[in-house]
Amino acid sequence: MAPKKTIFDGKKHVSPDHPAYKKIDHLKYLKIEPSLFGEDDEDDLGRILLLCAQCGHLVTKASEKIEVFGLHEHSFTNLGYLVEVGCFRNASGCIGTNRISTGYSWFRGYAWQIQVCENCYSQLGWEYISPQESFYGLMFKMLREDDNRPGENPAPDGAALDPPENISK
Repeated sequence: MAPKKTIFDGKKHVSPDHPAYKKIDHLKYLKIEPSLFGEDDEDDLGRILLLCAQCGHLVTKASEKIEVFGLHEHSFTNLGYLVEVGCFRNASGCIGTNRISTGYSWFRGYAWQIQVCENCYSQLGWEYISPQESFYGLMFKMLREDDNRPGENPAPDGAALDPPENISK
């Protein structure tokens, strides 16, 4: 049984019944149940490209998802706003901006740097850096999926795809 998802505001955990909590339903990869055969999961996840919701630029693949502190999905509040991120080992479509900060990190023991889309410069999330490792925390609302199925003509790594018609913010 999967652990119950909670919102962490830096001081306490908040229930999914919290008024700011919203279900993320536009990303199918979050709903893929693990199978008995792990390679099937990797095939499914490897076909799902995660794109910048603003411009359609390739950011990462669903197969790059990882767990940090036992979870892939993390939720935080920032100045009263809910921020939901997924953790990824790599996000080659992001570039870092400004300096690396060690203050007020949502992940204890990690410094952070703002990450933007290398195509349109929309903020996608943060890179979290420790002496041992680093990972990307990407905001779910800033991502959309492209299901790269066999027989289709996927964009090569780093190429922008057609932007979405309607983007809800």
